[in-house]
Amino acid sequence: MAATLRGLPVSTTHALVGGLAGAGLARGGAASVGWLHLGQSFALPLLAGPLLAMALVALVYPVLNRLRRRAGVDHETCLCIGTEVVPVAVPVATAVVTPVVPLGAGPVGPLALARSAGVSVSLGQTAVCVTRYRGTLVGISAQRVIDAVHGLSAGRVGFSRGLNDTPKIAAIVLASGSTGQAGALVWVGFGMAIGALAQALRVGRTLGFEITPMNSGQGLTANLVTAALVMGASRVGVPVSTTHVSAGALFGLGASTRGLVKSTLRRILLAWVATLPAAFGVAALVATVVGVL
Repeated sequence: MAATLRGLPVSTTHALVGGLAGAGLARGGAASVGWLHLGQSFALPLLAGPLLAMALVALVYPVLNRLRRRAGVDHETCLCIGTEVVPVAVPVATAVVTPVVPLGAGPVGPLALARSAGVSVSLGQTAVCVTRYRGTLVGISAQRVIDAVHGLSAGRVGFSRGLNDTPKIAAIVLASGSTGQAGALVWVGFGMAIGALAQALRVGRTLGFEITPMNSGQGLTANLVTAALVMGASRVGVPVSTTHVSAGALFGLGASTRGLVKSTLRRILLAWVATLPAAFGVAALVATVVGVL
């Protein structure tokens, strides 16, 4: 919750593992914690997930980019046209008021120059000034196809998160004996949905806008890699962090496009490093207090 309120994407899995280990150590001593199993089955997959995502995106993105170009789908950039006033210091006696001319107006404006160079230029508002795709795929607008597949890929990431994260949280409820398997899954799924509706946009803005600039096709690449890795891990019963894998994919994308925002990278890595020991310490403290009471 603390990380979410600051818009930082951290691993619920890391927090769970740290909390379980801290509580176990406080209540049962070092012998009660399966340190070897913890390292092999949790620590290694959690560490490997984002690294593997970075590597896969770095490999897959150039391939998909080349396939896009071979299919005849080009980038189209929306150019925002407005007015600009450039103040110039001149002597008072010779000051002349110069009318403001809209950029792009007249025969030698930027639009004319762009068109004379054979560049396709579209006009639009600042809010929609993004790089889009021009061309067709299977006879349909390339942008519409990519947008539709992008939406499906986002749903697939959400589905893969449910596959891998829900069982880890539900397992703690089941271990307590307070409810059955179906009840645990329902309550955990309900809680995740409410949390997403309440505060997910904070983390979403960090992932979507602050790690690296990207268009819909680049975001699609990151989603496909994230979903494939998390679903593959779920198939073999390996716990991974969907958050770490997703962020790792965006790190790899930013490195490939040379648009990675290093300040955001540092903030996220610091939060990752702090999550497990912080959860360990808080859980150990709470377990100790509960034991005394």
